Amino acid sequence: MAKRKLIPRPTYRQHDEKTINSAIKAGIPVGGPFWDYLTEERLVENFGPSEWERGMIEGARRFAGRLQDIALAVEE
Repeated sequence: MAKRKLIPRPTYRQHDEKTINSAIKAGIPVGGPFWDYLTEERLVENFGPSEWERGMIEGARRFAGRLQDIALAVEE
């Protein structure tokens, strides 16, 4: 009998906001390829065929914007 393959499952770990923000800043260098991808995602026109599609596009745009805002934020 074949051995069952384990499915990786996400686990919840609570981290403070400063740790999360510094990880995002380290992972998204301004001017890098991921930064360019996020910029393109923010510029996508929201003309989906249904309200659900438009909501999905708008959610992706807002999330990309939030990541870029965190990456640009100056630490105090």
